[in-house]
Amino acid sequence: MLYFFENPDDGSKEFMPLRTLQESLHMALRTMPIILGRLRRSRDTGFLEVAVDGDDLNMPVVREFACDATFGEARAAGFSQRLLPRGAAAGPAMVTERALRRVRLAVFHIIRFAANSGVAIVIRLAHVLVDVAGYMSLLSRWAAACRQLVRGVPVPPELSAEASHDRSRAHRCLLAAAGHAPPVPPQPETVLGSAGAESGRVSRWFARRSLGTQGRISLLPSNVIIGGVAGGCYFVARSRLDGLRPLIQRHLPEKHRVSDNDMLMAFTSMVLAQSANGSCHCYSRGSRLRKQRPFLITMTADLRPRCDALARMDYCGNATLPLIFHVPRSMVHAPIAPETLAPVCRAIRGATDGITPARIAAFVDAVQNERDFTARQVLYGPRYPHAAISTSHARMPYYQVDFGWGAPAWVAPFENPSPGVVMFLPARPPLDGYQVHISAPAAVLRRVAENESWAGVAQRIY
Repeated sequence: MLYFFENPDDGSKEFMPLRTLQESLHMALRTMPIILGRLRRSRDTGFLEVAVDGDDLNMPVVREFACDATFGEARAAGFSQRLLPRGAAAGPAMVTERALRRVRLAVFHIIRFAANSGVAIVIRLAHVLVDVAGYMSLLSRWAAACRQLVRGVPVPPELSAEASHDRSRAHRCLLAAAGHAPPVPPQPETVLGSAGAESGRVSRWFARRSLGTQGRISLLPSNVIIGGVAGGCYFVARSRLDGLRPLIQRHLPEKHRVSDNDMLMAFTSMVLAQSANGSCHCYSRGSRLRKQRPFLITMTADLRPRCDALARMDYCGNATLPLIFHVPRSMVHAPIAPETLAPVCRAIRGATDGITPARIAAFVDAVQNERDFTARQVLYGPRYPHAAISTSHARMPYYQVDFGWGAPAWVAPFENPSPGVVMFLPARPPLDGYQVHISAPAAVLRRVAENESWAGVAQRIY
């Protein structure tokens, strides 16, 4: 993620000095030592794990860059990341087996705009360390420690205590919340039950390959996208969704819940599917065959709200359940209207509400015992343009992050991630609503912008 902070003064005063940011970061890292761990292969299970050695800490990359543009110029350009210095948004390199112990798992870049007009902070953490909740925990701890140095504001107790990264304890909490239900055959909506995701010779072969080989194979699907990947950003006002909700609910069973996230996912999935239709040419025979399959919608669900013990232990590791479910092509290609959005919203809500104790137990069992579990997601997971991959950060208090000089003027994900990814972020105050970031080939993004139904609810930012 990228955070842009504007200097409220005229540039004459020192603004977010590197030494203060570094000192406060070290204070925060003491409460989340997992960030300082190293990757290793478990001798017992063969799984990758993160080990923290107090005598051999894996210190993060902290680097400062100078930007030729002023903060005002960055704002005028819509905070385009093309203005940033070369390499400023770079993250951890691809992991290889030979360099396993040497790979840096955390990168922090400080970018200074010209005339001391502002600062951008780049934070990249390897997913093997934390999920978005753990990421937010580190960010909040860092900002609180920095405020203490700058303003003398005490760090809240919940941000000064050491966060937990005990995966075995987290799994025990989830299994206890599941009522010790025995593992059951996974349902089609889960990643375990998605098309072709059953354990087999190919996935077991892939799981035994080196990390470098796995990485190269996992990047192959991106090579079939013609024209590269671009990013677009939209603002959707909460009032627009509030007006749309009762129109959708007319076409659903009585008292059926429709959340903002349901509507955003349904709308963007339909817009992406329609905008991508016929625009992406895939070279593989398998990709041509997949065109006849249903459209896939994928998202992740945080398990913390479903497990009080997990929330109380302040677990900062990965505690999300991936969900993949099918919808008919005819459903996402229908003209966008309340009556056609309704069945897609219902499918999304059904997948979310379908996270039963038995399903959680089956998921935990697979993570613990099946070495090719991750391999199946890489090999058989959803592929653009036959899927929309949604991730919601809408509840993350990004615009409340204050290092001592005020809240950020803009927060955004990195440009040009994988195609077909949609991210929902909270809107920048005082706006009430959501930032919607869409990544897709440039031709598809043009069709998204031209979609009249989408233009009726979304305001284009860039």
